[in-house]
Amino acid sequence: MAIRSLLITNHLRNNSYCCKLQFEARNLVQFLLPISKPSMKLKYIHNNSSSSSRLETEILRLKSPSRALQNWANNGNKIKLSQLNVISKQLLKSRRYKQALEILQWMENQNDFRLTPGHHALMMELIVKVNGLNRAGEYFERISGSASKKSASLPLLHGYVKERDIVKAESFMIKLSSSGLLVTPHPYNEMMKLYMALSLYEKVPLVIAEMKRNKLCRNVLSYNLWMGAFGEVFEVAKAEMVYMEMVSDESVEVGWSTLASLANVYIKAGFVDKALLVLKDAEMKLSSNGRLGYFFSHHAVFISEE
Repeated sequence: MAIRSLLITNHLRNNSYCCKLQFEARNLVQFLLPISKPSMKLKYIHNNSSSSSRLETEILRLKSPSRALQNWANNGNKIKLSQLNVISKQLLKSRRYKQALEILQWMENQNDFRLTPGHHALMMELIVKVNGLNRAGEYFERISGSASKKSASLPLLHGYVKERDIVKAESFMIKLSSSGLLVTPHPYNEMMKLYMALSLYEKVPLVIAEMKRNKLCRNVLSYNLWMGAFGEVFEVAKAEMVYMEMVSDESVEVGWSTLASLANVYIKAGFVDKALLVLKDAEMKLSSNGRLGYFFSHHAVFISEE
């Protein structure tokens, strides 16, 4: 029973937080799409496919995309932003983060390009991956404009959380708060993830209290983390109160991940019958042919057999 409970506990925890954990993979490409209009000084033409292909081949072949881009421009060729999109996506897809970062840095150094907040967020993401958190922190200080700082702050905070650096994470949150940049639930969710990872479960309700003081709505992940913190210390009644608050919150929808989180609380506390009922509700929210639906049914049978 203990082994089976552990298996389902780990699986449900991971899936409860999946929407946030997918942030990096999804946004690495999405941030490349919303590119602002360039100034009139930069000339664009519809290069033929052969020209575009040559530029892409040249960049993908070399270790230094910026040198290839500069040579291309110096030879009188025009560079389309759509070309840079395609090339950057290829580099990201092949995990060539250093080269993708180099393209963004080349764009930033061109007077005729203006990076959007999305670009700055992607730049921060890549700097954390390629150059580390210290360099990323230095880059954050150089960013001008509140919109760009706000967009770039989450990848940097996520980096601190991933490294379990509670000192830098909490200090950064204070800086963001004093700058008026804490306007979404995402940074607070990152801090709750950090406290959960460090077993500082008592700090999670404090984060929620601060969100309420700042009149920030909680999202699904916020509720799941809050509920999970109570589950870790076997405060089932408080976890149920969180669930009921979420049900009454019209800004969020109770989905399978929240029900899975609640079931996880019950399993930890030994309330198997309650866990089974909640898992059945969770399964109804999934496709009957889905793999996760099979997982819930499969483990529900295991629990009932015990």
